[in-house]
Amino acid sequence: MIWLFLSKYLKVLTIAPCDAAEPWQLGSQDAARLGIKDSWGGWSITGETVSNPGRAGRYGSLFPNGEVTCMSEEDLCLLRSSLKAPSPYLKAAGLFPSFDILALYSRLHPEYTFYSVLEQFVEKAKLSSNYFLSDCEDIMNAAAVIEDLPLGLQERYIFCISPVDIKDNISAQGLIQFAEAYAKKGRVHLQEIFTPETLRIPKTHNALIELESIHKVLDLYVWLGFHFEESFPDREVASSQKALCG
Repeated sequence: MIWLFLSKYLKVLTIAPCDAAEPWQLGSQDAARLGIKDSWGGWSITGETVSNPGRAGRYGSLFPNGEVTCMSEEDLCLLRSSLKAPSPYLKAAGLFPSFDILALYSRLHPEYTFYSVLEQFVEKAKLSSNYFLSDCEDIMNAAAVIEDLPLGLQERYIFCISPVDIKDNISAQGLIQFAEAYAKKGRVHLQEIFTPETLRIPKTHNALIELESIHKVLDLYVWLGFHFEESFPDREVASSQKALCG
């Protein structure tokens, strides 16, 4: 697998051979997701030059080693120097409260919902200049969508820190369904929410987006299965179905 820098402004594409008998195919990478493109438009050079080539190889796959290049030969010198450059000095590190800290804060304010605990903690937390509070917008949004479910504080915390793409409707709905089933029965079987017939080879752009969302839901189930082993017993099934999505 090869990472291709289209220019020194780091618009990235991936090239990977799908089959030895077929020509190489070109697939795009969402650079905005990697923080390469500013949300208001325009391009900026960032430290992603070093981290992106690491994505060229896939550990444990058919392509464990990767290569990186540029569309324009004139940009290769910049790329080489960037890869040899030392990592920038970190001026501050991000922190996020552990469950024990939030549980203690919750005991001090028993009238607060978990969402309010997060909101108030973020608002009132004081840190030294060496640290900053990590962005917890997605965690707070997850807390909001499952706020009315009868869950214990630690269970709620685990659901909220799960790798759910809360901005993806299908992924967010998956979180809600998993949390609802867990709250009602304490056990969540994959077939109650997902059937293999859902997996079809995408023939349109929208179908591909939907398949990606299904992959996120399956990934979420696998993650929850590691944290609630007895309550999410179909982890291996979800893993195999997730592999089909890929």
